[in-house]
Amino acid sequence: MDIILYLLSVIQYLYQQNCWLISFICRYIPLKQWAHDDSHSPKYQKF
Repeated sequence: MDIILYLLSVIQYLYQQNCWLISFICRYIPLKQWAHDDSHSPKYQKF
């Protein structure tokens, strides 16, 4: 029974870490900007 409680606590800790990472990525990394940066540069317009 102790192993189940330990594993549940590890899962809960990892879930909290994942939530923190997702919120960090959403706040500080502009994901929409990556897809369109190169397509509008004059270097690639001639293609």
